[in-house]
Amino acid sequence: MSRRRLVRASRLLPLILSVAVAGTGAACSGPDAPEATAPQSPDPIADLRSPGTVLVLHCDQKSLTLTALSSDDGHQVATITAARVSDGGPSYLCGDPLTSGYPSTGMLQQLLAPDAARLAGWARGPGDEGFLATAYDTRTGAQVGPGLDPDDFAASPEDSRPVFHDGKLWYVDRDKRLRSRSTEQPPEAAEDHGPAGALKVIFAGDSPWYGQEVDTTAVHPSGRYAAEFDGFWGNLRIRERDASRNDVVVLSEALAAGAEKPPPGSAPLPPCRPNYWLDDATMVCSSQSQIWRLTLAPDHGSVSKAEPLLPDTDRQTYGPVPAPDKRAFAFLAEQGDTTAVYRQALSSGAQPTKLADIPEFAEAYLIGWS
Repeated sequence: MSRRRLVRASRLLPLILSVAVAGTGAACSGPDAPEATAPQSPDPIADLRSPGTVLVLHCDQKSLTLTALSSDDGHQVATITAARVSDGGPSYLCGDPLTSGYPSTGMLQQLLAPDAARLAGWARGPGDEGFLATAYDTRTGAQVGPGLDPDDFAASPEDSRPVFHDGKLWYVDRDKRLRSRSTEQPPEAAEDHGPAGALKVIFAGDSPWYGQEVDTTAVHPSGRYAAEFDGFWGNLRIRERDASRNDVVVLSEALAAGAEKPPPGSAPLPPCRPNYWLDDATMVCSSQSQIWRLTLAPDHGSVSKAEPLLPDTDRQTYGPVPAPDKRAFAFLAEQGDTTAVYRQALSSGAQPTKLADIPEFAEAYLIGWS
């Protein structure tokens, strides 16, 4: 999927956040957004998870912003903005050099703590060597908890990008062991959970899932299998738990010549990045200018039905997130230099409704729909 390129991600600086609640500020703008009259909350962070809102994260060269938009009319319910520098940033977002592409919905939801007060991320180690798993306070922009002592005579950190699970940061360390710690604990206090299956981790329920490109992986809620996007070949595939990287079933066409083809009888499907599962055999994925609902065969070995959900356009569409009842979804669409947030019913033939524009030159992500 072609997307606007920004400078590399960066660590949030300690600063006073610019907070706008109930429609104030200009982080995202709806064309017909009404004047909001809701009083400011004692803790504006709480409004980022308000029911009936779509949470958007967007970043430009200087700042990172979280905005909650009304899923009804797109008006801003809350927004916070923090500055950026060049020696760290959020996991897999905003030009992170280790990202594999636009993250799956499951990954995005594991990057922000449930209270929206902390964002999982990375920081350069002492002397700018290696990467340290860390988190940032979305109220102040400060790195949460102690870092490494630059005067310690120790090896540079080589942590994977962390995710939140059960309120803690989880990551794979330089020794390929799964670690976890609270954001307030020093790195040396991290709990050891044994050998990791690969260099990166995401969670499905309480089960860790390992892979080389977990940021673009949609793990089924059962944890038994996952839909992956192969960054080398550029195709959608299904892999069972503990299967090798090459022991997969290919479900879509590929971007690169010479790739394995889908099995005979599988419904035609262009290269498609997995976003989220609707149920045991149905998932949503994004191609360059379309969002698809896929129904898989009972053995998940082929696509029984590939249903395009959006009207045919030349817009680049991506990042769908489901409504709480899964009967609708919000998504991002780019046309020229303009990016906007839309919502639509989960049915072929439905028409998208625009919620808000994203500021020009900002890279955007949909975190979820509360």
